Amino acid sequence: MRPLARPAGAPLVQYVVLRRDLWAELGWPLGSVVAQACHASTAALWLSREQAEAAAYCAPGNLDHMHKAGAPLRCASRYI
Repeated sequence: MRPLARPAGAPLVQYVVLRRDLWAELGWPLGSVVAQACHASTAALWLSREQAEAAAYCAPGNLDHMHKAGAPLRCASRYI
């Protein structure tokens, strides 16, 4: 996958998408959904660790400036 262009100096952002149907319709505990999202975001960082953007995101000088954006996904079947 080709990374999106980012303006110089713009913060790196990791987007975390939560499937709303898991807790709203299928009855998963919200904590389980959040745990799965944490696992997925950690796995994504690990799998992309050799890419410059991932290395910059995890750099010691950036630890206090990591940005994440969470968003609920209302209908997973539209995206799968």
